[in-house]
Amino acid sequence: MIISLGWIGLIIAAIAFLVAGIIALIAWQAKVAKDNSFAGKLEKNNELIKDLTEVTSEATNSVSELSDAINSIDDYNNKFDGLIRGTKEWNDALYESN
Repeated sequence: MIISLGWIGLIIAAIAFLVAGIIALIAWQAKVAKDNSFAGKLEKNNELIKDLTEVTSEATNSVSELSDAINSIDDYNNKFDGLIRGTKEWNDALYESN
């Protein structure tokens, strides 16, 4: 269709592409300006703080679960203190720990 319009069609198409490029450049410039502004940086930092808070919370929960598991193992190990392997008491403690 552009070819059928000849030179005028090509010029109009070129102007349309040029205008679209300028609009895209202006939009990109506005985004860069916003990202580099104090408000933009503050917004990014707030998002990072939120993400770090979530990760820290997850890590704290994992450490707590690990600590509980270690304490549980220690409790079972303490049941064997003073017991002689193979005795009824030792076997009872072994049965409870499993």
